[in-house]
Amino acid sequence: MLDVITLVSPNRLSPRKRALRDWGREMGVPVVFFKGDPSLHGFHSDGVTFLNVDSEITPQWTFWHEAMHWMKANNPDLYNDIVHEISGAEGFTKEQLDAYRKEIGAEHMSDADVIRRDDRRRSARCAPPRSSPA
Repeated sequence: MLDVITLVSPNRLSPRKRALRDWGREMGVPVVFFKGDPSLHGFHSDGVTFLNVDSEITPQWTFWHEAMHWMKANNPDLYNDIVHEISGAEGFTKEQLDAYRKEIGAEHMSDADVIRRDDRRRSARCAPPRSSPA
């Protein structure tokens, strides 16, 4: 999947995507945009966050998802503070879960199975590319 991505020139980014790139720079993590398979939302590799302009989900969501991975690895104290603050919050409502279940065509699945499926899918799609042996 990664062998068919095409990098997008920074000059061709929308103002919103430039803002994400600039925010990443402020955080100390470069952001690069690419075009590729819409099921690949993004990944973090060698200190750089890559975001797919053709993704099925917004680059903003993927940026923050990847930023949390970066933060967990590079600033665990801040990451743990954030997790602690949001751990008591309701993640989503039953109506939101049912709408998502319908969106992915999984009306037959239990709530727990839908959540597990989504967790596995996101983890697999956001995993960094495997490096070749030297």
